[in-house]
Amino acid sequence: MEVVREADKAIVYVETENNAETSRPEQIFDIIGRIPDLIERRFIDTLPQEERENRFRVVLDNISDGVASIGKDGQVTTINKIALKALNRQTQEVIGNTVRTLNLPDHTILECPQGKTFNNAKK
Repeated sequence: MEVVREADKAIVYVETENNAETSRPEQIFDIIGRIPDLIERRFIDTLPQEERENRFRVVLDNISDGVASIGKDGQVTTINKIALKALNRQTQEVIGNTVRTLNLPDHTILECPQGKTFNNAKK
């Protein structure tokens, strides 16, 4: 479920699985229709968050530089194709693993989540 606030209303998106055995979207749609003061209900194929993620992925994969996101715990959360190519790795080898497991020559980047800056510009 995702809630998006717009002015004086809230738009609530509810996602269901496309599994006929466990999901009955029409039944859920009917139940939601019984909510008092509901203005509108409709089926959509993609949630707004998924759309943002898809757009982000397209941009990320079309940047000519290698880009990776690293969480506070040092785990890689996103990486683009250029960075994967530079590391000679596959996505599943990198996502969720710590930067230290990538055997990089410099782990200074791990200091960034603690508020320090990182600059890889050659001097």
